[in-house]
Amino acid sequence: MRRFAVVVLLATAILLSPAAPQAGACTCRELDRTGQLAAAQAVFTGIARKVADVSPDRIATMFDVTAVYKGDVARRVTVATAADADACGTPFREDTAYTVFASGSALALTTGLCSGTTEGLSALTGLPSHPPEAIVATRRAFDAAESRTLAIATAALLLGLTVAATAATRRYLARPKPLV
Repeated sequence: MRRFAVVVLLATAILLSPAAPQAGACTCRELDRTGQLAAAQAVFTGIARKVADVSPDRIATMFDVTAVYKGDVARRVTVATAADADACGTPFREDTAYTVFASGSALALTTGLCSGTTEGLSALTGLPSHPPEAIVATRRAFDAAESRTLAIATAALLLGLTVAATAATRRYLARPKPLV
């Protein structure tokens, strides 16, 4: 089932990603980090876990995300890029940390040499980050479960006190009355 989900994500990334340039060297419009950050829909740091050829001219890389600087990014995400650096593809290596500047939606992220993606974690030093969306959602669910547990415990305590008070009242009313 997990392998099927990875294949579906990779296929979606291929189908929804823009076609890479066909010939010639990669030519990038010069942008500083602020411009690259503004142009990207998602910016995150993560470790490349699996790099796979998905077609002769496209590769997809699965990342374990460690921090998110922009966008809604899951704990594990797949990013597509051109297979060749001449077509502006980013050459990812497995088990290596990257700061990724990506375009597209959460299901079809793409990146390239011109986007600002770099090896290492220093590209966005000083920028505030947040954990991947799955971790945030898990924390929200835990907080909600914790408040539900507190409400249930309070209700159980009140119910127990009510039962005890009712039993005490019944015993008091059922006691024999003194004859005077």
